[in-house]
Amino acid sequence: MSRSLFYLCLAFVCLFLFSCDASLDTKLKIKSDALGYDFNVTIKEMGESEKKPIFYITDGESFLDNNLALLLDSLTSAKVIPPAYYAFVGSIDERSGENVRNNLFFCNETYLSFFEQELIPEVEAEIGKTFNPQGRGLIGISFGGLNAAYFAAKGNAFQNIAILSPITYPCSELNQSIAFSERKVLNLFLSSGKNDAESYLAEIHHMFKTKNYNTRVLNTDGSHDFENWKQQLREVIQFLTQP
Repeated sequence: MSRSLFYLCLAFVCLFLFSCDASLDTKLKIKSDALGYDFNVTIKEMGESEKKPIFYITDGESFLDNNLALLLDSLTSAKVIPPAYYAFVGSIDERSGENVRNNLFFCNETYLSFFEQELIPEVEAEIGKTFNPQGRGLIGISFGGLNAAYFAAKGNAFQNIAILSPITYPCSELNQSIAFSERKVLNLFLSSGKNDAESYLAEIHHMFKTKNYNTRVLNTDGSHDFENWKQQLREVIQFLTQP
């Protein structure tokens, strides 16, 4: 074998090995004609496992800006939490540059349809895997916590849901949606801080408990901010990935 052919073969071998070990880290733009918005979704694969679940995180830009992806990666590398895919779902409309989270998170049935019928299929096609509800998680903070609670009651795509510092007053129909939900199995992590919107948590926790869902409540000394939420991520992922 000539030297040039040897190096060419070696290059192909290295390229193959690198591609096998490389973790997915990509950004999608997803258009929604029904909502009239375009959103960016950043997908990150963390850790090595054939059976990784996927977590969808709303307010994706804020999570990334506050370095929570780096924290999740660090916890995964330290084997504190299991390997997983994370889809950081943006709420900034790429057409206007406006953060439209308040239009999305207030018990918006169109947003739920967008999530289940458009966003999830595109994200999972990019990954090359289709997950069932048991393999999907959803994490929401503040008004995103309200949205997560609404998705828990009305949706079908997620069995594992984290509702962090929920602010529920914009949606008077939430309790009714939970009461009449036909969901049979849910794993719900709910949290609030001492200096947070704690008064909203007890009511929705009671509503969910009447449905006999598997719940975990965490009360912290924190405030309504990312310093509080980042301290919870380890427990959130551990609870939502337990057998």
